[in-house]
Amino acid sequence: MVVRVMKEVYDSRPSWPGKFTGTSNVWLAMKYDCVPLGTMSHQLISFEENVSGVFECNFNVMKKFSDVYDGDNGIYLYDCFGDEVFFSNLSKRMAMMYRGLRVDSGDEFEQTEKIIAKYKSLGIDPATKQVCYSNGLNIDKAIEIHQYVNGRVQDSYGVGTFLTCDVTGADPMNIVVKLTRGRITELREWHDCVKLSCNLGKTLGNPEKCEYLIKLLKQRPE
Repeated sequence: MVVRVMKEVYDSRPSWPGKFTGTSNVWLAMKYDCVPLGTMSHQLISFEENVSGVFECNFNVMKKFSDVYDGDNGIYLYDCFGDEVFFSNLSKRMAMMYRGLRVDSGDEFEQTEKIIAKYKSLGIDPATKQVCYSNGLNIDKAIEIHQYVNGRVQDSYGVGTFLTCDVTGADPMNIVVKLTRGRITELREWHDCVKLSCNLGKTLGNPEKCEYLIKLLKQRPE
């Protein structure tokens, strides 16, 4: 209902100051003739950590993803193991090849400044890059972030959870699917897959492995 109404309102009011860009639900996009859009999943990075380690997994996922999609890479979801390990390995080539980044945890204002600083350090104009904010937003928070960004990046917002449960006093269900273990072939042993994020409340997976990786990341030399 939310997607249908948003599409109908946007189509019938060309002077509407807002913009309904589309939905990450591919079936609903087809049903209501709107753009299917979203980002890649945390699950790819969680799996890759078992292949190439926590320090290099983001870089290798970016490379493999771009090899498959041949440069049509879209927006990268960077927070699977926190922001520091991602920004330390973000190369100019990969930054140029991806349309932008998705902020799904942490403080949005702090993350905005880190993203802008990183792009500038690579010689890239942040205003040419998109940043998608999706960390449990509501409309008021999205507007607040938009005003803070002030055109320094091309900002967009995912507010689907709020739009489908905007009832005062009711918490929306957390129904996001995450990877818990994986293996490369049927003959290999299983390995735990975890997600650390920039928010401790979003840490998911085997507690012992999470604790180990957190200690490993803290011990990394500057």
